[in-house]
Amino acid sequence: MGAIPLTRAGQLVDVAASLEDIGVSPERVLRLAGLPMWHFCDPEDLIPSRHTYIFMQHAARAAGTEAFGLRVGEGSSFESLGSFGKAVSRSLTIHHAVDTFCHLVSRFSSVSSFWLAEDDDGLWLCRRQVESIETGCRQMEQYALMQMIKAVRLGACPSWIPARIALRSDPQP
Repeated sequence: MGAIPLTRAGQLVDVAASLEDIGVSPERVLRLAGLPMWHFCDPEDLIPSRHTYIFMQHAARAAGTEAFGLRVGEGSSFESLGSFGKAVSRSLTIHHAVDTFCHLVSRFSSVSSFWLAEDDDGLWLCRRQVESIETGCRQMEQYALMQMIKAVRLGACPSWIPARIALRSDPQP
């Protein structure tokens, strides 16, 4: 049996806050998903990554939107992600923010992998898809996308948006 992928509980705090903002009980969603009340943990606690994906999927259904992962990512702050987020948020340049993000993300989630790649079209901030978890992948991809954008915005400007985005999930409006 292989290692169990783990993620810091801080991510669930962001999901719970987004649910509360729209009047949905995170406790109810966790119960429906058959998960423990992880969002009450210390943000630095490690929990099974599979649980964050399941929670995100059930939260999107409860919120009634396929764009829930984007909402959670947009509404969160790096500081809510514990020591990883605090390290990224202290960056003074785009390069430092993205470099810190890519190098420290595995301390936040053992299944996360980000890197910079260059081609003829420019520079890409890339994310490896988590192959071992299927439920909630679209929501987690959206959440990760917003975190990537926010990392660049730390050194660019708060309104920066990428010229192009490539996603692995099915296209959505």
